[in-house]
Amino acid sequence: MPKPNNAPIISTRRRRSGRAPDVVRRKPPPQRQSKELWLRKAAYLLRCRMPWARHLTVPIVLNDGREIVTLNDARTVIRSLPAQTQNNDVWLYTGGLLLEAATSDGPIGETVANLRRALKAEGLI
Repeated sequence: MPKPNNAPIISTRRRRSGRAPDVVRRKPPPQRQSKELWLRKAAYLLRCRMPWARHLTVPIVLNDGREIVTLNDARTVIRSLPAQTQNNDVWLYTGGLLLEAATSDGPIGETVANLRRALKAEGLI
């Protein structure tokens, strides 16, 4: 019958001095993070570690007068859309491109072009 995970293991190896074998205690298994804690940590990293202040190649002016100059402005516009619109494939893809542009230092021309297409399809520009 196998021992429980945190049961002590008795070493069968004798010491050089001839004393009795040592009892080795196992460390308890690491606790798994709850989903809520994991999401809070991920949200913190997204807010603090990503350069959302990165400028777009060309500013985008919306019909209502707002101007999208940085990745953060684009993120704010997407988050202000209704949930049903945000779950549209076009906006999910655009959000993924924004996230990729925030995490890498590569060119963001494709991100801006796709953002323009998505905004035009919604009638925002």
